Amino acid sequence: MSLLFLGKVSYSLPTQLDLIKEYFNVLGFTHECIVEKNKDPEDKTLYYQGPSPDEITLVDAAYHMGFAFIGKTSNKL
Repeated sequence: MSLLFLGKVSYSLPTQLDLIKEYFNVLGFTHECIVEKNKDPEDKTLYYQGPSPDEITLVDAAYHMGFAFIGKTSNKL
């Protein structure tokens, strides 16, 4: 499977599963959401806050599919 960016570069993904994984990886780090962890140390559930409900929903969907955004710093995502 190939994707075209700007009509010049081709990026190949061998399977549909690889495309799905790439999609959720991108959803996991191209947003402006922040992570809120539950105050109960036994509960490892992550909650997201962000500038729009759409953005929160996409990041939360990625989280529920196994692609968790756990935070970022100035040099690490």
